[in-house]
Amino acid sequence: MFNVNEVFEVAEQIERNGKAFYEKAASIARDEESRKFLLDLAAMEDDHERYFAALKGRLASGEDDPLDRDGVALSYIQSMVDGEVFLNLKPMADTLSGEETMEEIKKLAIEFEKNTVVYFASLKNAMRTAEDKKAIEELVNEELRHVAILTNWDVLGK
Repeated sequence: MFNVNEVFEVAEQIERNGKAFYEKAASIARDEESRKFLLDLAAMEDDHERYFAALKGRLASGEDDPLDRDGVALSYIQSMVDGEVFLNLKPMADTLSGEETMEEIKKLAIEFEKNTVVYFASLKNAMRTAEDKKAIEELVNEELRHVAILTNWDVLGK
């Protein structure tokens, strides 16, 4: 079983992958509005990575293990990290050829964000204290907001 540093390193990597994906997608965008929209999402992912790094530092420096080692959530996280189940650990930006439409990018982005929600929700459930659960819940809500933003993104004709 892994430690708190590894759990949060995965979360940080997910955010780095999201940022790289949105930056590459922005370079593909054919209109300025889409480019700005995607770069704004990249900036949000960057903010989330910094948040996770700070949270990791706080939790890893404590004497008590913040993870609930008896819970099902931690086992689920382990299976996601160990297997090919969780595609968000792979560099999604590398899947973009540069020929994608904004509709295709939108679909990929929504799938990425939904997978991220699953990981973060599992991470939240693996935390022992209510304070730590709340900290992760804020990020889950942010990722859900990204899904909503992307779902409402009008890409017709772009």
